[in-house]
Amino acid sequence: MSSDELPTVDEIHDNHDVIVDSYQLDNPGVDDPFADRKLEEILSDSREYEDITHRASVLLREIAAAHIYADGNKRTALITTVEYLDRHGMELHETNSEKITRVMRSLSRFQIAEIAHWIETGSIDDSRLQ
Repeated sequence: MSSDELPTVDEIHDNHDVIVDSYQLDNPGVDDPFADRKLEEILSDSREYEDITHRASVLLREIAAAHIYADGNKRTALITTVEYLDRHGMELHETNSEKITRVMRSLSRFQIAEIAHWIETGSIDDSRLQ
């Protein structure tokens, strides 16, 4: 864990390895030659926010959107975000797995503040979900 308690690049890769093993993904590799640099940029963007939920929102949306891995990007983003929240004694308010899946598929439709609100309350504009 880094000094600001955000995950490290290695921890994010480790989370992806867990996803690969758990879901027996056919194509588990890194799909981007600049993966570490992209992850460092995501962590840097996250540090621009002071509060945990906004930082978690950046992790969630940007890891999913970066398509660093051949498969499992959204799942890696979710497990990384859940672990980050857990480190701070927090959790996703939403517990409905179907709703979480719909939100994960629709992250690009929402601003960081909207995702932070969803993390805190479980409330999000359902009309914008896929």
